[in-house]
Amino acid sequence: MDLGREATSLTASLANLALADTERSERAIQEQIARMMDDPRGKAFTTALTDQAFRSRSPSRTGDQIRHLLEHYGTPAYMTPFERGLFKLFELVSPWMPRLTSGAVMARIRAEMNRVVLPANDQALSRRLDRRNAEGVTVNLNHLGEEILGEEEARARLATYVHDLTRPNVRCVSVKVSSIASQLNLLAWEDTLSNLSERMRTLYRTAMAHPHVRPDGTSLSKLVYLDMEEYRDLELTVSLFERVLSEAEFEGCSAGIVLQAYLPDAHPIQRRLVSWAKERVERGGAPIRMRIVKGANLAMEQFEAAHRDWQQAPYDSKAEVDANYKRMLVYGCRPEHASVVNLGIASHNLFDLAYGMVVRAALGTEQHVGFELLEGMAEATRRVVLAVSDDVLVYAPMVEDDQLESAIAYLVRRLDENTGPENFLRHAFDLIPGSPVWTDQERRFLDAVRQSSSLYEGPRRDQDRRELSPLSPLVPFKNAADTDWSLPHNRAWILEIAGRWRGWGPEIVPLQIGGEFIADTASGLGMGHDPSRPDHRLYEYALADEAHIDQALDAAVVAAARWGAQPSAERAQILNQVAHALSHQRGELMGAMIGDAGKTLAEGDVEVSEAIDFATYYAHSLTPFEALTDLELKPRGVILVAPPWNFP
Repeated sequence: MDLGREATSLTASLANLALADTERSERAIQEQIARMMDDPRGKAFTTALTDQAFRSRSPSRTGDQIRHLLEHYGTPAYMTPFERGLFKLFELVSPWMPRLTSGAVMARIRAEMNRVVLPANDQALSRRLDRRNAEGVTVNLNHLGEEILGEEEARARLATYVHDLTRPNVRCVSVKVSSIASQLNLLAWEDTLSNLSERMRTLYRTAMAHPHVRPDGTSLSKLVYLDMEEYRDLELTVSLFERVLSEAEFEGCSAGIVLQAYLPDAHPIQRRLVSWAKERVERGGAPIRMRIVKGANLAMEQFEAAHRDWQQAPYDSKAEVDANYKRMLVYGCRPEHASVVNLGIASHNLFDLAYGMVVRAALGTEQHVGFELLEGMAEATRRVVLAVSDDVLVYAPMVEDDQLESAIAYLVRRLDENTGPENFLRHAFDLIPGSPVWTDQERRFLDAVRQSSSLYEGPRRDQDRRELSPLSPLVPFKNAADTDWSLPHNRAWILEIAGRWRGWGPEIVPLQIGGEFIADTASGLGMGHDPSRPDHRLYEYALADEAHIDQALDAAVVAAARWGAQPSAERAQILNQVAHALSHQRGELMGAMIGDAGKTLAEGDVEVSEAIDFATYYAHSLTPFEALTDLELKPRGVILVAPPWNFP
């Protein structure tokens, strides 16, 4: 049976049903977004307006900003004549009536926002939840603003989740580790996991103590989804999930986790969680739930990889992401897997949704596999999927009134994603079976199904600080890569070095002048202390007297002349060797910094990278300087360098 072809046939039926069920207001929104695709300046205006309009609390300042955007971009062509007329009127009236006009624009934006971002107001939220519950749709509440700044905010967010879980009409909440703890330190792995574990226990206990009450009076266990934002948090999140839910108290707890298919690591982790969940169920525990998504933070991951000079964690192409998603979908639908890890197929791509329906039917796992969509996005699709599958969960972002910036960031990201050339929703408005758009999307889908069986998997990042690279010739300048602490072998490498430095007993560090060690301690010894342990003598060092200082200055004068006489190419090679030596001694330099200056490992790592960059940069700078005929290079003289405590 060709399940891919069968899915395309079902997709055509779903598309026709969705088109027929689209309400007039929804169609107007779709048509306007479709017009936006052909109006790049209008899209830029809308993005800037959404991003900037809420920045000020002053109506006159807001009005000024909107007029500036209209002057810069012009009134968007994709808007209706009535809407363009309103903006023209705004330009004329807003300087004289800022509160009224700016308030009207803000109210319109807020109304659009409320379609996809739920208000946290208790009364408004309850109405929305009750409506979805009556429809038979499960709502997964997700508080926006996942990155918190301090422990006070983390405790407040934890209390918010607890409050949500005590609501009778709430069935599911989403939690990210970055929202319940401000100190996610991968180098303090056990401490971080211990702290997170206690907070997740609080949430799981609350969920177990407050079942969800259906409109018909029956009750269901509440579901706590453990979500993730960054690749950095992947292993931490999975380890946390396994650790807490392996405890006897929580083996009956209803809990879920999210995996992002744009990570090649996701499928191996899916297999790992299935094996773990099977053992849990065999002990009498409850199945878990897994939501598979394609991934929503590609731009952030690409930026971090470029900034740190790391391999990009996600796949390089949309085709690979789609193929991995199909692979995870099929694996998750198999009876022996779906019975212990119930699957949530999260997508708005009709081809993927149809594929999930076909695969789960072929494997007989309909009761264990459901579908998950975004609240307020493609409502007709949600209604059709619910009618066909009878199992829909909507991921519903929500925001407090005083945290609208988080909602703005979410809306801008969704706007950018959904109008991107490779995104399915970009073409969904023209998705009529048999059309050119349909044919192209069908081809992409079938290609992904075929590729899914042979796609590579596993982490793309392979940096290993235990491996020392040979000295390389001078090449075009490139920043030194910081250490990737998401990799367990890199964490093990530095923690071994740090432990050795922490246990280092006092030994005498001799003077070194002109390349020679001097064992003279007649001037006495100084004591080196670990700032984090004032009573611990880390080392003793020989003190210099005036004769030693004269000797050092004499050596420096001689060395300066010798250095200045060397050709630039030779000096460049020496600086290149310095950079190489710093790179090889990265771990020991970091150990010295934590022991002698109280640096943290993460802070010490980037300082070593910067030192390597300076040596490499100046090595590259010498030859271009020498080529400048009106520039004479000569030693400046003897210079004393006294590094501050915070920049050793």
